[in-house]
Amino acid sequence: MSAVDGRVHHFDSFIQVISPDNPEYYWGNYLLFFEPPDVDDLPKHIELFHHRFQEFPEVKHVLIRWDGAELSAAVLQQARDLQLVPDHGFEMTASSLLDPEPGDLEIRPIEFSTEFESITALNILCDPKEQKGCAGYRLFKEGLRRSWRLLAGSQKMRWWGAYDGDQLVGQCGMVLCSDHRGRYQSIETHPEYRRRGICSALVSTVGRHAIKSAGCRSVLLGADPKGPAIGLYQRLGFVIEDTQWGLLSGGESDGLAAEET
Repeated sequence: MSAVDGRVHHFDSFIQVISPDNPEYYWGNYLLFFEPPDVDDLPKHIELFHHRFQEFPEVKHVLIRWDGAELSAAVLQQARDLQLVPDHGFEMTASSLLDPEPGDLEIRPIEFSTEFESITALNILCDPKEQKGCAGYRLFKEGLRRSWRLLAGSQKMRWWGAYDGDQLVGQCGMVLCSDHRGRYQSIETHPEYRRRGICSALVSTVGRHAIKSAGCRSVLLGADPKGPAIGLYQRLGFVIEDTQWGLLSGGESDGLAAEET
C-alpha cells in the first residue's frame, strides 16, 4: 500500500519505504523485513537502516517493521536495551460490509482541493497531539495532508465527508491501490459527535462504494489492538488479516494504525 504515496525499493530480504517529502512520518520511512528479527539481527538492522537512509538526513528515527509473528522474549529484551520501542497494530480487511443507517446525516464524496480548509480543521480538531503544538509532529501532519492533496489530485484517492446540515462532522479518504484493494485514510469523527454511529455509517458507505463502484475486491484499514474501534469494525464485516509489528527509536510510538489510517 505504501507504493501509492511513497517510494518503495525491493531487496532480497527487505523492502525500503521512503517518504522524502515527509521525513517526520515514521510509518512512511522504514525498512520492512520478511521475518521477525532474532538476537543476531537487531544491531545489523539498525546499521542497515542508517545506511539506507543516509541520503535523507532529515529522517531522525529508526523504524524496523515486519508482519506476522511477534518477537521472542529474548529479542524483545534486547530491543529495549537498544532503546527500541515495540509497537503493533492489526490489518483488517472486508470484502462486503453491512449498511448501517446514517440517520439524519448526509455522507458524500467531497472535493479535496476546494474543501481543504474544512478537512484540515477537522483533522486537527480530532488530533489532541497536533493541538498541543509539538513542532515535529505538526510538520509530520502538514506533510501528511500534502500527500493527501497529491493523492486526491492524481485521482488515486477520493475524500468523503459526513455532514450534519452544512457542518462537516466526520471524514475519511479511500485510496485506490494497484492490487484492486481500497485503503481507508484517516477515519475520524468530530469530538462532539462521537457515539452517534457516524463512524459506522462513514466506514460502511465508503467501503461499499469502493467494492461496488470503484473496482476494489476488498477494503482494508489499520486498527489499534487496544482501541475501542476493533469491535465496531468486526460488526461491520472486517476480519483481522495480519498483525503488523514495529520497533522504533528516535520518536514516539502511538500505534501503527494511528498514523496509517
